[in-house]
Amino acid sequence: MIALKGLPRPRFAYTYQIIDDGSGKSVGNSDGRIQKGEAVDLLLTVKNVGSVPAQQTVAEITSSTAKGLRITEGVIDFGVLKPQETKTARVNVFIAKELTATQIPLKLFIREKSFNVLLDEVLTLALDQRPPPQIVVTNKMVTVAQQSVKIHSGAGPETTVIASAGKDQPLAVTGELGDWYRVQISENETGWVQKGELKEAEMSAKGEMPIPSVTAPPVVKVFQNAPPVIALASPSNAQQLTADRVQLIGAAASDRGIARVEIRLNGQVLARRDARGVTVRPTEEKTANLQFSERIPLREGKNEIVVVAIDQDNLSSTHTVSVTRVIDKGTIWAVVIGISKYKGVRALQYADKDGQAFYDYLVDQVGVPKQNATLLLNEQATLVNLKRTLGTELKRKAGEKDTVIIDYAGHGAPESDATASDDDGLEKYIVPYDADPNDLYTTGLPMREVETIFQRLAPERVIFITDSCYSGATAGRTFQTASRRAVIPKPFYPDYPKARAVWS
Repeated sequence: MIALKGLPRPRFAYTYQIIDDGSGKSVGNSDGRIQKGEAVDLLLTVKNVGSVPAQQTVAEITSSTAKGLRITEGVIDFGVLKPQETKTARVNVFIAKELTATQIPLKLFIREKSFNVLLDEVLTLALDQRPPPQIVVTNKMVTVAQQSVKIHSGAGPETTVIASAGKDQPLAVTGELGDWYRVQISENETGWVQKGELKEAEMSAKGEMPIPSVTAPPVVKVFQNAPPVIALASPSNAQQLTADRVQLIGAAASDRGIARVEIRLNGQVLARRDARGVTVRPTEEKTANLQFSERIPLREGKNEIVVVAIDQDNLSSTHTVSVTRVIDKGTIWAVVIGISKYKGVRALQYADKDGQAFYDYLVDQVGVPKQNATLLLNEQATLVNLKRTLGTELKRKAGEKDTVIIDYAGHGAPESDATASDDDGLEKYIVPYDADPNDLYTTGLPMREVETIFQRLAPERVIFITDSCYSGATAGRTFQTASRRAVIPKPFYPDYPKARAVWS
């Protein structure tokens, strides 16, 4: 089957490593190089770097060298390879002592049958002519001294590069051979680094091994025929945070060398700050690994962070993570008061219905929990109940980050008072159910006390909605107790900036 042009197709990248440590079918001295008389395992890792699954993937390793070389299990059926999925297999290669060649040419052929995708590569393995050297077992910690180091599959520069590590990365050394250290890549993988590119970690006390502080992924696996690889240590995808910033930590690697790394937030390249931009540009020297660490500012809600890595051949790859910033907006508390029927004041027609309707709206539409909403209608809205609900219960329940909504529908009344703070010389009252119109000072709730109640509350957001009239000269929700019209200041509590009054 031939793939149609323009359609997405699988794409293969690979890496290989010589295993001669006695595992599998290998027999050797564990230096990752090939000496005569050894039976090494070629550990082949194949990765689908395309955007669609490879349904039927088969790899074959062969050699044109017939005498002195034997390949066992050279055909590998990898089956299905999903996008970005890797699979490994071992092929055993026996090298006879009478082999005269200095190099071992192998042919790697990978085919995906459904799309007819082919990868045809020649692997040239160096043959070490020396007798197998002895590896010295070592146990110590080192760090990367250079801008980046290549981690080889064996103790020699001619061996393949299987990973890369950035400056100051800690690495555990398990053995040494000449100018090379054997280092731990992962729990089950090792590689080799030249000693001159590393420095020994300082010990905090005699005989005490320091615990390294990892600032990025210790190593990034490198694949041939692949775009750059990006690995992130922080943050994780779909992470939820309450902080306004997150630390982006990671590394990018390529066998061709990294040219630059760009970091984008919500579609925009982050600007330079403190003479150090988040766009990382190395020196002219070919750098296989670039680490990056940047504090990313977050907006409320979902934030998309995109890391773009471009190698020296202008091949690029991207890695995207989404981080959600959750802001604690606290709880909504509501007190709704609606009084149509009064004990000693003429009745109103719709105030209690308005209160009930607003309460239902807060609970059913806004989503205020019923246990957080108090409804006081008619005879429930006594002076004692109003002061207890507003001044005591709300004070105990509502926290600093919460929101308080107070809605009052009912009579309002003015009363002459020379000590009133307003210019009109009138005190304004909310009229409770049991108010005496002839003694509002004793039985009403003055606005100056409402201001005091608000000052007792902890929340920064207080919304006060009043549907009443204080004019004393209209046919609205009021009754006449004074001969002149009251002037209602907006706001009537100028020293309390947290609250907002809504008048109607």
